Amino acid sequence: MVESQYCFELKEVGANLDKEHAVFNLMYLIDLFEQFNPEEFYVKKAKKGRPIKYNPKELLTFLLWAKNNKRESYRDLEKWCENNDETCQLVLKCEKPSKTQLNRFKNNHMELIDKFDQFLIDFAMAIELIDVKIVYGDGTILKAWCNTFKKMYPYEINYLKKFLNNNISNTELWGKLKRYFINEDDNEQLKEELKVLLNEFNYNLNSSGIHLLKLSLISSKNFKKVIERIQLMEDNITGKHSISITDPESRHMPDKKGKIGLNYNYQTVTDNKYGFRLVHYITNNTNDQKEVKRLVDMTTERIHTDNFTICVDNGYWNPDQLKEILNGNTRVVIPDDTEASRKKQKIKNKNRSGKRQEQLKKEEKHKNKPKRIKKHQFKYIGKIDAFECPKTKKLFYVVDIVTLTGVKKKKYTCDYCISCEYKSECTSQHRRIFYELYDENMEEIRRFYYSDEGQEIYFQRGHFAESSFAILLESRNFRGIKTKGLKKANDELTISEIHHNLKKLEKHTTNKFLKLILNKVKKYKKENQKIDFFCIEKFKGKFIIQNDVITGIRGD
Repeated sequence: MVESQYCFELKEVGANLDKEHAVFNLMYLIDLFEQFNPEEFYVKKAKKGRPIKYNPKELLTFLLWAKNNKRESYRDLEKWCENNDETCQLVLKCEKPSKTQLNRFKNNHMELIDKFDQFLIDFAMAIELIDVKIVYGDGTILKAWCNTFKKMYPYEINYLKKFLNNNISNTELWGKLKRYFINEDDNEQLKEELKVLLNEFNYNLNSSGIHLLKLSLISSKNFKKVIERIQLMEDNITGKHSISITDPESRHMPDKKGKIGLNYNYQTVTDNKYGFRLVHYITNNTNDQKEVKRLVDMTTERIHTDNFTICVDNGYWNPDQLKEILNGNTRVVIPDDTEASRKKQKIKNKNRSGKRQEQLKKEEKHKNKPKRIKKHQFKYIGKIDAFECPKTKKLFYVVDIVTLTGVKKKKYTCDYCISCEYKSECTSQHRRIFYELYDENMEEIRRFYYSDEGQEIYFQRGHFAESSFAILLESRNFRGIKTKGLKKANDELTISEIHHNLKKLEKHTTNKFLKLILNKVKKYKKENQKIDFFCIEKFKGKFIIQNDVITGIRGD
């Protein structure tokens, strides 16, 4: 009996995937990016060491596709390739890069990733998914990836630096310290000789300082690393606060729950149409007052125009920076301090239940301390430059300029305070109200905020600005910073923000439309050699949109 042999036809990789699969969406976008930036994908020959064997285009697609599948560690990516997932085989063309290659690619091609981040914004603007008229800025606190117990104070850092620099040439002392700390020699005579110095260490250094001292004793290479670490810590010292030895660039700042720890300040700008993230960066400034100008400048650079309106909360109120912004075409919607305190009081009242509110009222009656009238309850009367208290008494401007938190303010007071019948509810002596010096620019900002347009814009701030953080944490699987230092933290965040914008493009476009745009760009490139986004923008008004999804172009 003759055995028959079955013939199997090998299908093309990816043939079993649906044509509207998300991986094709990403691959078309990467292909478009390559058409606009072909020079970024040239594989440069290594001058020293091993030659580069990976393809930048394939690995860029693979890293972003892995982020879409909630895979981040290089070891996990390596195992994912070995499991013969069809999407991995399609993206990598059946190759299996090692975790070392993936790590090397990310470190060497971060500029390529940043350019792709900018490309997504330009492309979304070209197909009218980004409005660019109104944007929302906001910030939140992210926990730094470091041990809060491994820290040193400035005086400890200064002592350790002086000791290492003054005694590095003392080979005899260095040998004794190495025998005691590294070799753990139990020689009683050695302990007696180092007794005074050891007591000095215990008095001037904590456990983290002793750890750095031990590291410096191991070798000359380690000594240099310790000195570099000390220098980095000195560059980031702020006042008398302690500083982390693992991540010196982190800062002590309170989080949303009021707990003070080593954290970073995460700033974003979101478009108001579909929630595309335009700007994202991490800073170690402990508050938002210094960030409003930077947000506007970065947004201008990203969307190539300063003709837009940015909406932020009162935490960004900085008169000097706001004046600089108003010199351009950008408008700002921001509440002043009085309006912010009024809103906070309303939120507190809403959060209290009825029973709790009654209980608080009863407690306040039994308190000996009088109830104080809040500043926001005083109305400003611009015609006579005075404040009116809730009891119709007026506080007039006194010729006295006071500087508070770096801002010059006018002082208003009232002569009736001592004999006022409502004094117990307002103040113990004289009531004073500090108000910023009259400035035409600041008054313009206040008028715009209280206008119907300003109120409508600010009313939507919670939806676009604050909810974006919840989307990033819950839906985009961003659980905080997992790297040390500002640069690496920003690089990590960039990939997360690219993932966010890719999901938005996936939601509002189809693979058929992206493939059509790709063919149009290739055709335009053949005819004109050089291309720009005009070849896409010329189709504005011709896009076929169904349920906020672009499905094609009229006439094709």
